[in-house]
Amino acid sequence: MKKIQFDERQKLSIINLYKNKISSTKIAKIFNCNYTTILRFLKENGIEVRPRTRCSSIKNESFFDKIDTEAKAYFLGLLMADGHNSIQRGRCHVSIALQERDVDILKKLSFLIYEKDKTKYCIKKTENGARRQNCYRLTIFSKHICEKLKGYGLVTNRIYNMVIPENSIPQELLRHFFRGYFDGNGCIFKTKDGQYGFSVISSIAFNKRQKEIIEKNINKNLYFEEVVKFKKQLKFPLTYLKNTGSLVTIAFLNYLYFESTLYIERKWKKYIELKEIVKNKYQFLSTVLSL
Repeated sequence: MKKIQFDERQKLSIINLYKNKISSTKIAKIFNCNYTTILRFLKENGIEVRPRTRCSSIKNESFFDKIDTEAKAYFLGLLMADGHNSIQRGRCHVSIALQERDVDILKKLSFLIYEKDKTKYCIKKTENGARRQNCYRLTIFSKHICEKLKGYGLVTNRIYNMVIPENSIPQELLRHFFRGYFDGNGCIFKTKDGQYGFSVISSIAFNKRQKEIIEKNINKNLYFEEVVKFKKQLKFPLTYLKNTGSLVTIAFLNYLYFESTLYIERKWKKYIELKEIVKNKYQFLSTVLSL
């Protein structure tokens, strides 16, 4: 088969289109050839080729470049808790897997990163059998996003030495970052005697700094119980910031969830449930606790 020859104008056009995130398939249609011809031409001319995937149509690759909105802060926190960042030669991707009942929050992130019609391809369901809950995984194929997230600390085994990327998150957005992290690595629980509590797992440095920031912002001296737990194989310390007591718990949750627009639905519902309980039980504190 005769090799297709492009003139100089066509060559420049192909390179510019590809650099502007137009897929090789769409470029091939413009020039009436096969997408493999376009990919071969790009490689021969030293252009780094993106991995071919149905999730390659990213509309907002700069989403995490600057953390300046609630959505960016929240999803950075969620990814820091449950995300996986893989940076390898020729194929970089970020992925996050959540329980089937939490798939809606993955769709919201996908809508922000991808074209809306690509969401169904980028979120995959995993069947885990009767003993484990099914989950959904969102995968983002972008070297640029991978490298940006790595700069914030999203690396392998980060939980053991994780720190809060305070220099990259405005103070007024930290609560959204903490909410994202809590939705991934935190829980709200109820004790046998009817008291509510919360728990967040992370590194010593992360939880100590989180404690300082939250106490300052809600103007309360909260007592967080630190329980150091060691992973048998690696001997790395982890901490659980825990507190039991409905009033303290609602103060903590108010800081995270009050007037927020992004959250995992089941945790937000627990917050609303507890809010009503505390409001009815401690009516004299309703105004103070923003109930």
